[in-house]
Amino acid sequence: MQESYRVTAIRWVTDEGSDPVRGVVKCIEFIFEGAQSLFVDPEWYFGLHLSGAGAYEKWILDRDETNWQEHLSKL
Repeated sequence: MQESYRVTAIRWVTDEGSDPVRGVVKCIEFIFEGAQSLFVDPEWYFGLHLSGAGAYEKWILDRDETNWQEHLSKL
């Protein structure tokens, strides 16, 4: 049986400098079938930082900011 990697949901964070239409967000997480996830942090010092399960929640908890919004899109 072949595993499916279909994206079932996307979570991302925006602030006043974000432009989601152009792909400019604070961070984004892709959630796949089977509850696998890929978290992308574009603010990482060395470029894009890729992580797995729990990274989105850790990113949120590590921030003191209050001027951003969380978004969720189920596909």
